Amino acid sequence: MLIKALCDYYEVLKKENIICPKGYEKLEYDYLIGLTTNGDIDSVIDPIDNEESTNSKKSTIIKNVPKREKTTHRKAYVLDHRPAYLFGIYKYNKPILTNKDKEEIKNAKESRKKFTESEKSFLNGIDSPLVNAYRKFINKEEDYFLNNKKLLDIKNFNGGKYAFCLTGSPEKVLNDDEGIKEKWEKEYTQKNNTSEEDICAVYGTKKPMAKKHLNIKKLKGAKGSGACLVPNKIECAFSYMKTENSYSNISIEAMEKYVEAFNFLLKDKNHNWTFKDMTIIYWASSTNEKIDDIMSIFMGQNINKDRHDVEYDLKNNFEKTSKGKSPNINGIYETDSDVDYYIVGVKPNISRISVIFFYHNTVGDILNNINIHQNDMSLNDKKQNISIQNILNELYNEKISVNNINSSLVNKLLSSIINNTNYPIELLSMIIKRIKIDEIKDKKSKDSLSKRICIIKAILNRKNRFLNKEEEITMQLNENNNTAAYVCGRLFAICEKLQEEALGELNSNIRNRYFASACSKPSVVFPVILKLSQNHLNKFDDEEKWKLKYYDKLIQEVISKFTTSFPQTLNLDEQGIFMIGYYQQKQDFYKSKKEKEEE
Repeated sequence: MLIKALCDYYEVLKKENIICPKGYEKLEYDYLIGLTTNGDIDSVIDPIDNEESTNSKKSTIIKNVPKREKTTHRKAYVLDHRPAYLFGIYKYNKPILTNKDKEEIKNAKESRKKFTESEKSFLNGIDSPLVNAYRKFINKEEDYFLNNKKLLDIKNFNGGKYAFCLTGSPEKVLNDDEGIKEKWEKEYTQKNNTSEEDICAVYGTKKPMAKKHLNIKKLKGAKGSGACLVPNKIECAFSYMKTENSYSNISIEAMEKYVEAFNFLLKDKNHNWTFKDMTIIYWASSTNEKIDDIMSIFMGQNINKDRHDVEYDLKNNFEKTSKGKSPNINGIYETDSDVDYYIVGVKPNISRISVIFFYHNTVGDILNNINIHQNDMSLNDKKQNISIQNILNELYNEKISVNNINSSLVNKLLSSIINNTNYPIELLSMIIKRIKIDEIKDKKSKDSLSKRICIIKAILNRKNRFLNKEEEITMQLNENNNTAAYVCGRLFAICEKLQEEALGELNSNIRNRYFASACSKPSVVFPVILKLSQNHLNKFDDEEKWKLKYYDKLIQEVISKFTTSFPQTLNLDEQGIFMIGYYQQKQDFYKSKKEKEEE
């Protein structure tokens, strides 16, 4: 399924000319050599210094070239771009030749000889004005190049990459010649058709089988040379007289396509995100960049585009979802909501690349479920994007390393959002633990608490929704919520605020001393806290009598909501509800009368 999806994506990229056709690779040229019909060098065009270019950015010539076979020995390529092979000379500026210079000159002559033999053979039978001029250029002797001022005036002669055109026609480069492309593609196909044929598992037709699968490059955690998705040797998979890679029944054509597409996704930061040693790649069966931008923001990536515009679309979309309206996927994202979307988690090991998870759905369903997730995570009317990375950031701090977070949690979290299912239970446990331990001492820690409460609210509301329970935790303080855990959280926030009003800021307040235990065993802790609060009420002087009356009345109102005594213990869900009540009550203290009336 994964290999088939990557092959399909290759075709999408090929159609848009984003990726090279089979048998080609992209090359960025430095200079364009203009040839006369006699094969003489008439001009050397430097795209960067070209006066006709009005683009202030660096201008380059990027063309598809016949695939270069990587080798350690000297080998001439079809349509070679290297000066040693094309001209057979090495440019030096020193009056006295060093041993290195002498070696380079010798190598250049040998390279030129190999190039002329192989290139003449390849060009045989191809007839066009540009190819004929290029053929005559190849037949030029060494002295011609040594005395050619146009060549020798090139600044970066030895390190340059060279393409060819007819003088006066720089728009048609030798690489684009139809005769050359036709012959190269025929030779490439014949070269790769020597393998044994069998039914390809991807296409379902007989094709030459891949004897060896190419490596996936630049995957985090893999070797420098890359890693295989389909291993070359894994004896436990050998069966039915199939060994090496033939047991996978993947054709050469499918292998080259999926490797090319995989490498493209890893190169483009807008299509992958890493957490520890796991890499997540994601793509749609289209080239709509806006969809990829939104998915990157959802993961927590910094994108190069106008982030404000993309986040506005994301916000606008999940605001519609929160109001019960269907998001306009086709209109907002300029794409068909039925387009396939893939999210894959991979991790390299010693022998191959392991696929950790594979999610496939339509763009419309995935974005709709992301919108539901964002709505679940919102704690107030100010909508904000809470990415996967934002959530993971709340599970650790300066003292707790990210290495303590198992990458399997990312899989479960992503699955719950993409498929609109319950969030992983360990997420709730870890968030509650962090709130109990971490101090609230500055703006950063307050913002962190706000995000953690968002996560708890989302986990509990989604769980209730799937259990068909009517109760839902609201975004704002709910004075009609008489749940014991919620009321306990409110009461703790009131007692904490009372202490602050009576004694000012302290190095150690009741939150530092009692919060963690109050969450777990209210019946043990609250009698102590209420006793302290009575002492704090007595600290107000005559000018602050109104505070005494206010807090005393507020405490009594909240306590009256208990139908029985304080709960003996609170389970994990109830501890989350406790923290939400605590946070919402604290936030309510800082709201103006007008804001409360508007709610």
